[in-house]
Amino acid sequence: MLMPFTRNHYPDLAANDQEAYRRLLDCEDQDIWEWLRGFKLPDDQALAHIVLKIRQASGDLGVTQNQQ
Repeated sequence: MLMPFTRNHYPDLAANDQEAYRRLLDCEDQDIWEWLRGFKLPDDQALAHIVLKIRQASGDLGVTQNQQ
């Protein structure tokens, strides 16, 4: 999920979303996995926003615009 997002979407993100994405990559792998699989969202709103963007970009049908 992360590599295609980085390649196809990261360059077009707003600066604050790019910063949130970089912070996401510093999180624990287990947390990232749980967030990207939709088991839970980060408490940090900026991280939650970027997680939803990644899930939506990957075609996760469980993600709607209303969640963002």
